[in-house]
Amino acid sequence: MTRIEDLDQVLAFGEISEDLLFHKIEKYKVKDYILKSLEIGYEVADLYSVHDIFELYKINEIDIEYSQNNGNFYNVNFRAQFEWDKHNKSKVIIYKDSIKELANISGISEELSLKIHLCHEFFHYHELSNNTVVSEVLDPVVTVKFMNFKRKANISRCSEIAAHGFTKKILKLDCLPNFYDYKYLMNIGKIKDTYLDELADMYKNYCM
Repeated sequence: MTRIEDLDQVLAFGEISEDLLFHKIEKYKVKDYILKSLEIGYEVADLYSVHDIFELYKINEIDIEYSQNNGNFYNVNFRAQFEWDKHNKSKVIIYKDSIKELANISGISEELSLKIHLCHEFFHYHELSNNTVVSEVLDPVVTVKFMNFKRKANISRCSEIAAHGFTKKILKLDCLPNFYDYKYLMNIGKIKDTYLDELADMYKNYCM
């Protein structure tokens, strides 16, 4: 992969492939979900691009709470958590140790690590405050089909892909920010150094 847009699609594929309903998506539609989700993220970024992320939090009265907790809950490592309350102030909890750990291990600054997560959570605030959750805007998939009965559900990871696209454009990053998550996982030995190359091959075989 030499083009940034190709890398972004692979990174987005890595995200959507972790969705619990990924196996329910028809193969020819996977790339469409990826491209539409990214497009939404980029378009939302254009709405807010005149302000930096800290200004956006002030303007929208979203509190930032810095927690000394390491962010580890039931073997899941949280770096930021958005709490939504449409009647009162919303807030984002930042787990400082976890943010710092990502920065140190993935090789980025702690400031960038913080901004990435603030941007990501702000996108989810935008979704909820405008009643435009990306996974609900895009077509659902059929999970159960029996005669004339169909049960459908949304691909929740599409919202995550859009949030990555939003973050990339707001912060003018070279690629989607979940690249740093993969780099972190490589450096702590959770995934192989060749993981992204393997993911690219999978995406090519799956979607091209």
